[in-house]
Amino acid sequence: MGKNNLYRSYHPFKKSRPKHPLEDQRITMVQKLISDKNINSIINLSDTNESIPAEFKCYKNMLDNAHILFTNKGYNYDVFYYISGSDEFSNLIRRIINFILEPSNKTPFLIHCRIGTDRTGIIIAILAAFMGAEWKDIVIDYQKSNNLGIGEYRDEKLIEYAFKEMLGANFRDKNLEKLITDYFKNRLNLNNDKLQKLKDKLS
Repeated sequence: MGKNNLYRSYHPFKKSRPKHPLEDQRITMVQKLISDKNINSIINLSDTNESIPAEFKCYKNMLDNAHILFTNKGYNYDVFYYISGSDEFSNLIRRIINFILEPSNKTPFLIHCRIGTDRTGIIIAILAAFMGAEWKDIVIDYQKSNNLGIGEYRDEKLIEYAFKEMLGANFRDKNLEKLITDYFKNRLNLNNDKLQKLKDKLS
């Protein structure tokens, strides 16, 4: 995956751990990331279209220009981890990819949910696999959320279970990039032209 084209983060203005002493710092860091990296398009996995704080102008500007995808609150953790082989999940992946492919939605992209770990972690992992990342590197990136400072831990088995549901029990013994590409073709009905455009955009 190309450098500086895709990021994941904590929610940029909603507090998930309001009593935690580092919560304000986490929110500030995400807002600084959006500003410093000139984020142009956002995929919000936790909300419907919502009221944006007036002082957070860059997020509001992206919303006004249709550069934010809200996937709504209907997708819970079970969809991402335990029923990722379902049509419900594949339809979500299709929506996300079509949003990325939309020419008006420019890089860099930011994907976030509430804490940027579960829903966001799985989507980032799928895109990384499509771009040719090795499994060990995907797991390392996924588990970086364990350093968030909120006292929660995500085991490798969670992400492995999600990929098994999507790709089959023996996915680690096969070419992961090809498996994801075939999944995109067969489950999402994405043709070679769209897949190449997706690679080019994220490269």
